Amino acid sequence: MCYCTIMLTLLFQIHFLMILSSNWAYLKDASKMQAYQDIKAKEEQELQDIQSRSKEQLNSYT
Repeated sequence: MCYCTIMLTLLFQIHFLMILSSNWAYLKDASKMQAYQDIKAKEEQELQDIQSRSKEQLNSYT
């Protein structure tokens, strides 16, 4: 009986650590994805600004 209790306790602890590891990996991945999306949005905004400025300059020549 005691042996079964110890084994179940160890099994539950291992399971708990696996869940913690999974959650940590998910959060780490999510933060990297957020940083990537922020950089991507900033670059897209800069590209739109450059395109609008070049269109304005072309319109001013005509």
